Amino acid sequence: MNSKKKDRYLFILEIFILVVLFILVTIFITWPEYKKTIGSSDKYINTEENFSLMEWRLPQEVNFILVINQEKISNILFLTDNTYCLYNQNIEGLSLKKGFQTILKILIEEQLTTASDELTLTKYPQDTEYEKAKDELEEILPSFSLNWTIIEKNTTLEEKTQELELDIEETEELQLKRIELYSKEIIRRIKNDISNPIATQWSDDIAKQYSQEIYQKLMTYAQNVKDQEISDSNLPIQWIPASSNIEIYPTENSWYYIKDYQVYAYIELEGDHNYSYCFSGSLENVKKGKC
Repeated sequence: MNSKKKDRYLFILEIFILVVLFILVTIFITWPEYKKTIGSSDKYINTEENFSLMEWRLPQEVNFILVINQEKISNILFLTDNTYCLYNQNIEGLSLKKGFQTILKILIEEQLTTASDELTLTKYPQDTEYEKAKDELEEILPSFSLNWTIIEKNTTLEEKTQELELDIEETEELQLKRIELYSKEIIRRIKNDISNPIATQWSDDIAKQYSQEIYQKLMTYAQNVKDQEISDSNLPIQWIPASSNIEIYPTENSWYYIKDYQVYAYIELEGDHNYSYCFSGSLENVKKGKC
């Protein structure tokens, strides 16, 4: 083997080793570290699995939907501000019994219920686990000294989207997604209000800096992803904070896609008003406003 061929093979080997190292770092360090920042309530509903929906409504403006899968609570959809107290409380993943106990304990501690409240439970079509969940709840209530009157009703996802004044979608899956985004927007707004009391002091430069930090994280993610469509549920942009010490997240209007490892994104942030930036494949190729 002549020296030129040897040098070329060594160069290819070095590149291969670097790529492998990058992938290993992403898999075992970068991605696990990022996942630590994702709370129990930040995961999206897996619509490919079978699940049931049980909606709770209490007089104290408490309204949320539990997503139940194999007798466990997999997700919570937050429909009013008062339900923020249940956010990231590690309720998701618990059995019905433990999940209900945690919910009741929190509602009592937050003074969002009384012993004689009227609870409206809403069942959605084809919810096979609703009856089991209702029976479990009725068994638990006395242990918390709650003498609730339970009223049951039926509805559909389409009727719920109409109640929330959301756009009507054609399929149940899209209707559920619309409600889920509504829930995420409530949480995002409350988190921003809590962590950014001086949001009114934003400037274009500050907003642009935040959007660049979010875009930089997308670029890091895209180094190992050649193509990804806007509709893909891997790493939703609304999960990506502008920085580790400031909880500023893109609004639900934001989106991105990846083509040939390059990120194209529309990032909208909410301060005293909405700030938006369009990135076309690089940090340098950015303009203010919509894409």
